[in-house]
Amino acid sequence: MSRWIGRCCALVVVLCSLSAASASASVYSASQTLPVPPASNFSGSGGGDGWDVSLSTDKIYQAYHHQTLTIACHKQSDASNCWNPIAVHDESNRFYVTSARPATHLDQASHELFVYATRSADQATGVVCFDTAAADVGLNPYCGFTILAPSGQSGPGSWGSAASNAVQVGSRWYAMNYVSGQPSGGTNGTGAQNRLMCFDLDAGAACSGQPYAVNLGTGGIGSIDAAITAVGHDVIVPMSGKLGCYDAQTAAGCAGSWPVSANPDGNAGPFPMTDASGTPTGFCLTQSGTPCYTLAGASTPTPAGMATAMSLGNFLNGPPVVIGPRVYVPESTTNRIGCWDYSTSASCTNFPKTLTGLGLLYTVNADPQRPTCLWVNADSGLHPELRRLHRRRLWSGLNPRAGLAVRRAPVGVHADRLRRAADRFADA
Repeated sequence: MSRWIGRCCALVVVLCSLSAASASASVYSASQTLPVPPASNFSGSGGGDGWDVSLSTDKIYQAYHHQTLTIACHKQSDASNCWNPIAVHDESNRFYVTSARPATHLDQASHELFVYATRSADQATGVVCFDTAAADVGLNPYCGFTILAPSGQSGPGSWGSAASNAVQVGSRWYAMNYVSGQPSGGTNGTGAQNRLMCFDLDAGAACSGQPYAVNLGTGGIGSIDAAITAVGHDVIVPMSGKLGCYDAQTAAGCAGSWPVSANPDGNAGPFPMTDASGTPTGFCLTQSGTPCYTLAGASTPTPAGMATAMSLGNFLNGPPVVIGPRVYVPESTTNRIGCWDYSTSASCTNFPKTLTGLGLLYTVNADPQRPTCLWVNADSGLHPELRRLHRRRLWSGLNPRAGLAVRRAPVGVHADRLRRAADRFADA
């Protein structure tokens, strides 16, 4: 038999096996315990205007964007509300506001949800802690605010909060503190303006020495052009027609020629370029022509066919999802997901994939519980049908032919629809 077959059941061991089509073919089997699978007809209204999603074993969370920080929660089993959406405030009744791209992160052990936001009262920006377990029993879920850019060195940004989207490198969670018209570090060069904020997810505290300088050239910063992106241990920052780079491994600017002059305005952020095994070698942009660069900031040839597959027009899109040598990029203009497979140096089969019935597809999100699931969050629309999108191979660190096959059943929902996308894949 030449196809992987996986079957998911609640809280039981899942068997995934590949049977040989011939005596010379390899055989691989693995087992994995999965949580309760999401409802096959998942359809839940965020009730507001969210952007990305974070998932526990049985719930899905989102933060409303460019408005008062409000957290919504749905049960994955039937898409019903866990509780009514909660506007977050501290003990002094001070509220917070989110940016256009408010990133969330759920600590699976503590059940604490972290969100980058700006405190309305004094315009300090940092990470808000939301205790989902407290929300489940009707208590105030506010569990702290870690200031990463103090009052006077941050501000409302262009959409309500100074924070960009966030990306994770190891246990560190990074976001830019955008202050329009100010140079990096402010007028005296020592402030937090237009610098990279950092929150240590393991310590639950600010990273030592943050915020960090990113070389974006001289002069004031006029705009955040697109989402920031992690490429290996580097963080690529698109601002004011330039690309800056911060090396999280060395805690300094990236080696090479930075900043790079590029203008991905209106497009998704950079997406990684990798070798056939998934090791990062550079990055590319979704703008016209899909220009690519090395990790040293030098121009490098765009793979043949990539410009057609990955030139995607975007608005407020998030960073890509990378699974082995495959990279998935959201596109809001026509509600598509682009996918490039570096192991074949070609567009993934049946991609770009258009998701009908959606309006403004914002983000594609990995599922930490189910490695073959992708969740998509959009602004509006309804997708009443269930269907499998495509087949793909999941690459793992143990064996490039290993993986778990799950049926892909994308379903659009009301404002900021949460679309689950799990898929089956065929053995190559």
